Amino acid sequence: MTRPRTLPAPAAALLLALAGLTLACDGADPNDSADASAGDPADECVAETLEDDATLDPRLGEAGDPTSWPAMPPDAVVASTYLRLPDDAEATMTFDELVGPIFGELMAPAPGLLGLSTSTSTRCGAVRTLSVWESEEAMMSFVTSDAHLTAMGRVAEVSRGGSITDHWAVDELPALTWEDVVARFREHDGPVY
Repeated sequence: MTRPRTLPAPAAALLLALAGLTLACDGADPNDSADASAGDPADECVAETLEDDATLDPRLGEAGDPTSWPAMPPDAVVASTYLRLPDDAEATMTFDELVGPIFGELMAPAPGLLGLSTSTSTRCGAVRTLSVWESEEAMMSFVTSDAHLTAMGRVAEVSRGGSITDHWAVDELPALTWEDVVARFREHDGPVY
């Protein structure tokens, strides 16, 4: 039996912070997991499958539920990140250190941010972000901000491998739901970190 992972309190904030992340692969094999074994439930923990214990961050309230968002412009950009967190105190401390400045930028709010949702899975030790931006330029402005660039440079310290990010236009999704966004990771061809 896999013991549940303890996620840091601000996990949701870093999730969004990593949205739109464009990193080169760190060489980690997305199928490797230190705690994976035959028949282990963690084997089901992959980017393209929404976890059965996925929990939205209650701090965002109804605004954190994409099903409550108004219709988004068809050319708006949806960004999503799946981050597999290590289960150790040092990684948690690093994660917390990176989250504060990023969350501050996002909640200012970040220019061009139209919607934000975050999800955590204790069973999988994973956090996810789903954000919508008025344009790719707005998303990239956030991605290249000082706080986010710092997090990008240290992502290997807070990922145990198999973490990914991608983005699409709103009109490329059947609906703006967690299930539809997560399903798009099946077609992901970008970096894995």
